[in-house]
Amino acid sequence: MMVSSCRGRPYLTTTGNRLGIGPRGAMPGDIVVVAYGVRPVYLLREIPGSSALQFVGTAFVDGLMELSKTPAELIREETFCIE
Repeated sequence: MMVSSCRGRPYLTTTGNRLGIGPRGAMPGDIVVVAYGVRPVYLLREIPGSSALQFVGTAFVDGLMELSKTPAELIREETFCIE
């Protein structure tokens, strides 16, 4: 079951050295976002020449799937626009 759900999805690492499995099309520089009370983790990408972000897909990142277990220094409240 795990193998079939990961097929075709790239492995990823964050700048904080966390490991994960990203969506197809994930690229270096994509932003990992954990939304309050929402699962899973999202990958967003900055749109060149814009202040908006593009939805790339969902991901699994070890240690970030539960906000209550996320280190406090990684948590910040931010508002952004997704196009």
